[in-house]
Formats: sequence, structure tokens, C-alpha cells
Amino acid sequence: MIFPTLLFFFLAVAHAMPPFNLNNILAVRNTPPAVDFHHRIPSPVRPTAVLASPSPECTVGAPATSTNAPNYPIDGFTKVLPRENETVSYGVEKEWDGEHYVSGHYVGGGHLSEPYAAFKCQYSCNNEDRCQAYFIQYVDVNTDDEHAQCTLYNALIHPEVLVAAPNTTIGGGGYDRLCK
Repeated sequence: MIFPTLLFFFLAVAHAMPPFNLNNILAVRNTPPAVDFHHRIPSPVRPTAVLASPSPECTVGAPATSTNAPNYPIDGFTKVLPRENETVSYGVEKEWDGEHYVSGHYVGGGHLSEPYAAFKCQYSCNNEDRCQAYFIQYVDVNTDDEHAQCTLYNALIHPEVLVAAPNTTIGGGGYDRLCK
């Protein structure tokens, strides 16, 4: 019963369509649009800052794999901590972040799951050609929304760019790519 109904519908639609030929197609294609579109005015492109010498793409040091968490190896990166090691709430300096930011990623798990987020974040960095380092911070600490943020950078993180942050964040450390 369905087949005759579909056949009738197909024949009715085909009969209502204009004949298919090249002249009909070209006539529609060459017709000017009915709506007057506004042309975009190009905006000027701001020059980007150029460094006097390129920053190194890797560093030397001990792999970040923790002896107390061997199941989460971080062999291709070394950990960078702020100069004041007592600081728990720290982040990346805003100006430096703005100059070197590549991308940011949500990573599940709170600060008690350390170093899981750093372990997972290394894969994001390894899959991004411009990534030379990444930073882990735990936000909304001790709330139901606590989670880790993984931020990728196109330059190595130095201890002086790690600065104090609000008490609702816990710095998980910077991770610089090791030279092979």
C-alpha cells in the first residue's frame, strides 16, 4: 500500500517541476540576488610582537614523573614551580598568558587526584604543534564544581611568571617540554 502512494507522490512532484535543462540552470544562476547585501569593510590587522631572538623550544631537567605516582608517567616534560615554594594558590601572569596562550582544556578531577590532570594534559600538548609548555590549575576548589584546567603555551614557563592567585585556585604546576 505504501509503494503506490510513494509512486503517486513522486510522479506528482516530477510533473510540477520545470523541465530540467542547462538553460534553466544558467538563468537561475545568472540572476542577481533579490536582497542587497552589505559588503564587509576589512579591519586592519594589528602587527604582532616579534622577539629579538626566538625562545628555546625545549629545556633540560628531570622528567616530571612522580615517584609516588608511577602509574601517571610524564616523561617528556619537567615540572616548573613558583620561586616561593610555600605558595599553593598560584597561576600564570596575565600578560604572559595573553602573549603565549595556545588553548585551554577542561580536565575532570580535583586537586586530590594530582598528578592525573598533568598526566592527561601532556597528551593535549603533544598533539598541538605550537605547544612548548602547559600549566595545570585546580579551580573552584572544595566545591562541587572543582576541576582542573589545562592551558597550553607556545613558550617555556619560567618560575617568575608563576604568580599568586585567588585562594579558590590551586596551582598544579607548569610543565616545560624536555629536549629529546
